[in-house]
Amino acid sequence: QKPFLEKPPLHYWLLTATFKAFGHASDGVARIPSAVLGLVAALAVFSLARMLFGMRTGLLSAFILSTSGSYFEATHKVLVDNALTCFVLCAMAAFMAGYSSDQQRSRVLFYALFYLFCGLAFLSKGFVGLAFPGLGILAFLMFRRDLSEILRMRLWLGIALLMALSLPWFLALWREGGAEYFRVFFIENHLHRFLSGGTLGHHKPLTFYLGRFPQ
Repeated sequence: QKPFLEKPPLHYWLLTATFKAFGHASDGVARIPSAVLGLVAALAVFSLARMLFGMRTGLLSAFILSTSGSYFEATHKVLVDNALTCFVLCAMAAFMAGYSSDQQRSRVLFYALFYLFCGLAFLSKGFVGLAFPGLGILAFLMFRRDLSEILRMRLWLGIALLMALSLPWFLALWREGGAEYFRVFFIENHLHRFLSGGTLGHHKPLTFYLGRFPQ
């Protein structure tokens, strides 16, 4: 069997833990992590929108997300995108809680949670889990003309937490396959995909989106 190195292992760890908790593997049990992640993501959207615009908008935002066609479909399937979506949204909510806090201790705590969720997003689907929240926050701070907040976010703490989360898996990856596994994961599944779409069978014609936009 050829190792599947296209995605990091977090979602598969969640599946394994769920199978062990229920004592068996089945289609229904396999969907439980996606359902839970979908619920947590909706709660994160509620929290984020409530902080920005108030309770009513928070409730409406969570409702709109939960009843969107593609989201409803995805959270009923076994997809790594559910973990990515959940942890990216949790990261954004944690950032906003930290950014809005007037207390230094709370700000540091929420920023630490932000970095933790970014690390979990990375372990869900790779570097896109860092790019989404990172670019979103950069755009927000540029819009607010408050780029100095980056210095107050303690980037060293983010690097330390990210390494603490990912290093054990990197070491296991190296132990199993050495430089070849690193090349497949980092070069083929990240660099090549970002630059040219890669050779992983993800190319779609323009008509692909005709069925996606209505959802």
